[in-house]
Amino acid sequence: MDLENEFGLQFEDADVGPSASLPAFVMFITANWEWVGPSALAIFFGGKRVEDSWNWWVAKAKIIKRVADKKQIKLNRNGAAILAVNAVMRDFSDTPLEIKLLRYGVAHMGEPDNLKAFEIENEIKGSTDTLYLGFIKHIFEIEADGNVFRAQVDGAEVEISRVD
Repeated sequence: MDLENEFGLQFEDADVGPSASLPAFVMFITANWEWVGPSALAIFFGGKRVEDSWNWWVAKAKIIKRVADKKQIKLNRNGAAILAVNAVMRDFSDTPLEIKLLRYGVAHMGEPDNLKAFEIENEIKGSTDTLYLGFIKHIFEIEADGNVFRAQVDGAEVEISRVD
């Protein structure tokens, strides 16, 4: 497959549009993750404090951005989390001592675009089926060293806002 040769990553055929077919190729960066990846994501989505592995988050964000520079992409919850954490780290202007996911939810097409006003339930929702990724935005509320941020991830585009 040309995409695999171009990016050196594994892709599979998929569809990201329910009822209105949107053919896509799904990239599995998990095939290239070191042992720290699944642990870092499990800790993050478990609502626990992430206190290391910063280089892993930055490296994976670079992989996603490299593909997004050439192709339109949609991300699952894990890929969106990588970009959200990377955006918080950039906005923070330094590597925080710890990051913690406070809440996670999805916004659907047609919902208001006001990130600060978006209502996120007081829980960390599970992942969204691949079929619906073409119609959602991921919303994260993340605490970094006592500062609270909201990050909205739509494909490779990340909007970030301080909440506190």
